[in-house]
Amino acid sequence: MLYGQLLRTRYVRSLLTANFIGRIPNGSGTVAILLYLTHSGCGYGRAGLATAAYGIATAVGSPILGRAVDRTRQVPVLLVSAVVSACGYIALAFVDPDRQEIAVFGCVIVAGMFTPPLEACLRAVWSHVLDNDKLVHSAFALDSGLQELIFIVGPLLAAGCATLVDPSFGLVFVTAVSVAGTVAYCLIDPVTAWKARRRNAEHVIRWWGPLGRFSVDAILVSFLFIGATIGMLNLTAVAFADAANSSGQSGTVLGANAFGALIGGIAYGHRPPRSAAVEHLPLLTGALMFGYVPTAIIALAGASSLPLLCAAVFVAGIPLAPTIAAAFVALSTQTLPGTETEVFAWLVSMMLLGNAAGAAISGSLIAEGGWGASGAVIVVPLVIATLATYLARQFRVPLTTAIESAR
Repeated sequence: MLYGQLLRTRYVRSLLTANFIGRIPNGSGTVAILLYLTHSGCGYGRAGLATAAYGIATAVGSPILGRAVDRTRQVPVLLVSAVVSACGYIALAFVDPDRQEIAVFGCVIVAGMFTPPLEACLRAVWSHVLDNDKLVHSAFALDSGLQELIFIVGPLLAAGCATLVDPSFGLVFVTAVSVAGTVAYCLIDPVTAWKARRRNAEHVIRWWGPLGRFSVDAILVSFLFIGATIGMLNLTAVAFADAANSSGQSGTVLGANAFGALIGGIAYGHRPPRSAAVEHLPLLTGALMFGYVPTAIIALAGASSLPLLCAAVFVAGIPLAPTIAAAFVALSTQTLPGTETEVFAWLVSMMLLGNAAGAAISGSLIAEGGWGASGAVIVVPLVIATLATYLARQFRVPLTTAIESAR
């Protein structure tokens, strides 16, 4: 079994554990900020703007930090960014949201922009730690599946800290977990020894870095639209719960979707695929598109059954983690040498930006026609995403393996 071999490989369990802990704030940071601001008397309008600024800052900062990693090393960039981001969170806890609105936005922007790019860094390390592409494939799949746990566990921990202790303690929790996980990850030998792969003479990297190669750009664009669908689902679930007069149902719906993605990711990594990631990525994106069709049908029908919707979004979630894992592997074989971390960070950023755009579009649709109006068109962005990954396959550059790309 590949997972057994993977987890027995030296450093794999410590890399996964430390990186997972350090990334928990990715799922809890927004919730911690929102709960702190609303409990401090800040209205939902301003709190929403602050969390949006945090998300945009994270999306902007991620590729910048990724490029810094590729130009230097992982450890200094991760440690400095973790400390600066922590300062943003801690400073926010001492700000009066009612009287210091500019300071609030300054703090969340610093906290978001300097979020350590742990996800991109770990995926750049895998091909240096593992000795064959089958294991790299399984590592990417397992990592993508575990990412879904972050979006389940993170918000629960942040909400628990804010409710059981104090709203500001949620910010302290995010800071402590981020710094502790980042430091632990940076102490692992392959991380301290990591260097970006050498660039050949013909691979001159311009100021735009990994962008400009059609296959890479098409994959990144596809994830802008995949992120939009996820953002639409988040608001659709909340609106569905409001229509049923049960706010807790939104967490149940989103949890079902994340659990489906976790199952899909683990299953995808169980056996190596028969084709290169860039070749079967359109099939996975297409499966994701068709997976959301039942959700759209339920929304069109105006059904109010929670079990039915949970079953539909569970099915929709199954192809998500495999699609993400395949995209990361495809990018590792298509990007220019020496730009791996940055291109991985770009993928994360595109999902974040798409998520924000999808949430905005969904909010407008819900305001006009309820949750059904948003859910009915949730498949549309995935049609474009599938087309983009198909074009990436058609215009791919000659393939290398993930292991060869790292050498």
